[in-house]
Amino acid sequence: MSRILTRLAAVLATAGLLFSTWSAATPKQAAALDPFTGYLMAHFTGESATGQQIHLAHSEDGLRWTDLNNGGLVLRSTVGTRGVRDPALVRSPAGDRYWIIATDLCIGCGQDWNDAQNNGSRNLDE
Repeated sequence: MSRILTRLAAVLATAGLLFSTWSAATPKQAAALDPFTGYLMAHFTGESATGQQIHLAHSEDGLRWTDLNNGGLVLRSTVGTRGVRDPALVRSPAGDRYWIIATDLCIGCGQDWNDAQNNGSRNLDE
């Protein structure tokens, strides 16, 4: 009987820790900063070594986009395959910082799709 009580106490303690961790780790929802200035899109432009880098574009309505940096890249990878594809913009929970997350991948820069699937995206740029 004491063995069952010991296990039950361990399960209850674990559940209590788990629920308290969830409530303590729940971030505040990010609020849009005023004034709202539009949309930002991170993208890559093609399958070449220079096309598989990060470019940025801005839009006020989400329909018409203007390339930033005169259409030039804003982030060039210097690690791994030296390519950056499939970017995503991520805002911090506080809404005061943004990060660009992307794959470390350059098709045609010394690797093919098979190599990329088995050995790609192993590096991070800072």
